[in-house]
Amino acid sequence: KETDLVASLVAADVQAVRADPKLNPYLRFFANFQSDYLAMDTMTPTAPTSNLNMRKALAHAIDRDTMCAQVLLGTAQPGYSMLPPGFPAYNADLKAAQVFDLAQAQDYLTKAIEELGVADAASIVVELYSNSREAKLEFVKQQWETNLGITVNLNVLEGGVWGEMRGNHQMMIYKGPYEYDYVDPNNMLTMLWRSTSDAGSPRHAWKNDQFDTLVNEAGVEADPVKRMQLYQDAEKILVDDDCAAAFLSHNLIFQIWWPYITGIPENKEGNAVFRYLDITRFQLYIKNNVDELRQK
Repeated sequence: KETDLVASLVAADVQAVRADPKLNPYLRFFANFQSDYLAMDTMTPTAPTSNLNMRKALAHAIDRDTMCAQVLLGTAQPGYSMLPPGFPAYNADLKAAQVFDLAQAQDYLTKAIEELGVADAASIVVELYSNSREAKLEFVKQQWETNLGITVNLNVLEGGVWGEMRGNHQMMIYKGPYEYDYVDPNNMLTMLWRSTSDAGSPRHAWKNDQFDTLVNEAGVEADPVKRMQLYQDAEKILVDDDCAAAFLSHNLIFQIWWPYITGIPENKEGNAVFRYLDITRFQLYIKNNVDELRQK
């Protein structure tokens, strides 16, 4: 049985297609609006992550370029904010708030050690949680232990347990992937990060009243320019002022289909993109010269 179209290739398959002279010309990719991040518990006083300088040290101590190129094999791009490049209200200036910088990381760590009242970096233990074994998180663990000198325990939990602990804010740090539902910052900022109680949001042990006010105002602002500015101001609080999470990457979708498949529309960057969940799958069709094209 032949496969005419593969909508999403894993990293190993991407490498194989790149090395195949027959398949490589048909490899396509586009940036997906998905953000992987490490949410940090800012509300439990006994957690090292309750300290802002500790959170900033963690954010600055991850070499995302190496992670994306070598660990993820080029199937993701480095991420420094919640909103991905190309998404409405995306702010490239936020990169400076979490860029890989060992000098900044060490400076923040020195301040954190003093404020936490511990003897040294070796006295700091952080708990990192995931619901699957991921090379990405093994890399983060190695980065934090090597670059900061702290101890990192990587805990891999069954999905149901992980979800329950997330809802109860019982994880010090956890990897939270989020793919957009609709192309508006209301989805990736308001719906995900806005607080719903004094204990923070349903997913995150973080609460900031000013952030809540800004995203609420953006939700009723009619002026599109002012609305985007409100979201950018809110995201700065999330990413920079409070550093509620260390942002890691935005994934890339790699696809492949034979040239006799057509009808797949181009996105605004000029890339043909197949999305199963939208109208695309009802538009594609096979060209009438399929037999001729199959010989190429």
